[in-house]
Amino acid sequence: MEATKIPLSSCIESKHQNRKGLGDAPGLARSIEVNGQITPLIVVADGEAYQLVAGHRRTAAMKSLGLEEADAYVMDGWDDARIAQILNAENNHHKELTEAERGRGIQTMLSLGVPVSDAAATAGTPASWPS
Repeated sequence: MEATKIPLSSCIESKHQNRKGLGDAPGLARSIEVNGQITPLIVVADGEAYQLVAGHRRTAAMKSLGLEEADAYVMDGWDDARIAQILNAENNHHKELTEAERGRGIQTMLSLGVPVSDAAATAGTPASWPS
């Protein structure tokens, strides 16, 4: 499957979205600023708009950066039941890294020469890290 560019202004939240909080969208924006968009959005064409199935936080983060387009997988033929199923699977199967896992990731990046500020943004640490 190949991703295509879509306008962020055309992205709308799915009426089936059960997660209301966006978590650390500013931290994600910092990571996108440093690394670019890593994972395409998953959307369904909905008239002139694109209904978000996966990527609500990424969309908010990219909009906050003033980006106008995003990479997305545009899914064809998904009905409301399929959209709700994928939304719930996507939300239910995210697992946060432990502090030890996050630390090992930062250590690896630093040992490979990644600048501290970029490693912090990529790892989702506060902008003030290290303090």
